[in-house]
Amino acid sequence: MCIALIGAQLAFAGAENAFPEKIMCKFSTAALHYLFLSMHCWAMAFSIHLVMKLFRILHGKRAKRRFVLVSVGYVVPIIIVATTAVLAGDGYGDQRLCWLSVGNGSQWAFVGPVCVAVS
Repeated sequence: MCIALIGAQLAFAGAENAFPEKIMCKFSTAALHYLFLSMHCWAMAFSIHLVMKLFRILHGKRAKRRFVLVSVGYVVPIIIVATTAVLAGDGYGDQRLCWLSVGNGSQWAFVGPVCVAVS
């Protein structure tokens, strides 16, 4: 989670200067989308870890538990970002800022999973 947080902050600082170039804006938006979504997914992974410890799910199987947590923390966000990039590639960045576009509804690719992770 710390790696995702540091990467997100660095990408956020770099995205301020990326909006004049369309391809750089799309790349920085995808990086921001992935890293901020990864932070929320890692919070959900820590919650899953606590539930697994409490109910002794996969007790004594450290490698399988770690695989589940890393999958939730890093793999789920990459699937969401890749799907969003393929289906709504124009939703990355607009004329004002480098973030998911509100006009075509691609912001729900971030808001939806974050709401699931928080609840």
